[in-house]
Amino acid sequence: MAVVALIVLFLALASAVASWGVAVTEGLKAKGAAEAAGGPHGSASTVLLVLWPFAARLLAGPAADHARRVGKAQVAFIAALTIAVAAVSVYTNLTVVRPPLAAPAGQGSPAPSKS
Repeated sequence: MAVVALIVLFLALASAVASWGVAVTEGLKAKGAAEAAGGPHGSASTVLLVLWPFAARLLAGPAADHARRVGKAQVAFIAALTIAVAAVSVYTNLTVVRPPLAAPAGQGSPAPSKS
């Protein structure tokens, strides 16, 4: 079961990277559509878009179609991170080595009765 949790973790991380890539690609397309419609130009916005592509979902006009896809990629990214955290939790719970339980100090042998 621990191996299954590890596989789910790697798949979730891969899907988070893939959704980030989709968000960057669609964000760049949205930026291109906004610039073609007379929006702002600049290389700094491209760098920021690669670092945090989810800001592109706020664009309107001809870029709105691509911006909707960025919003959907954001939902997929957050879901993938949630699944990755759950998989880490399952993996650590299945692989932790717990110390043995010690007997309480007063239960060594029964006390002799004086009756």
